[in-house]
Amino acid sequence: MQNRDEDNLREQEALANAVSQNLPGVVCRYRLNADGTDQLEYLNGDTEGLWGLDVSTCLKNNELIWGAFHPDDLKEVQNDIQRSAQQLEPWNSEWRFLHKDGTQRWHRGSGMPTKFDDGSIVWDSLILDITREKDALFDRDRSRMAIKESEEKYRNLFELSPLPKWLYNHETYQIIDVNEASLRLYG
Repeated sequence: MQNRDEDNLREQEALANAVSQNLPGVVCRYRLNADGTDQLEYLNGDTEGLWGLDVSTCLKNNELIWGAFHPDDLKEVQNDIQRSAQQLEPWNSEWRFLHKDGTQRWHRGSGMPTKFDDGSIVWDSLILDITREKDALFDRDRSRMAIKESEEKYRNLFELSPLPKWLYNHETYQIIDVNEASLRLYG
């Protein structure tokens, strides 16, 4: 019976490890000590892909990770962590990360806090690379802006033209719109 339980436990650990390795990010345990110091206690997943650092380097010195946060985002993420710690509510943040390969990436982190008797708080968290998602959103926004600018240019060409212009439905021949020059000329 004990061998079967051990086998089941090993299978569950292997499954959890396989799932973590296939995520576009890492599963981690982050501890914020009562004195304000912090550390990563557990990491599983693609730390090389996410941060450009191997697991043992991350566990030994998480300052290497903090140091690569985009300077405009670091304070907000730290505030999100403090808010989560004070309210013992889930932590959720998005930030830019300056990867070792020179690229800027977007990350999203989520975790559940647990307070311990020594005053420390631990988050079991998932940190994902959401760069593709953010790039797609930026591309969509750029496309929308380009369409809006194009519509505005067309509207200005139509409205500000010194020549009479009108729009009509080509099936019913009903006039949809006229510009100021048409109104001045035809009334």
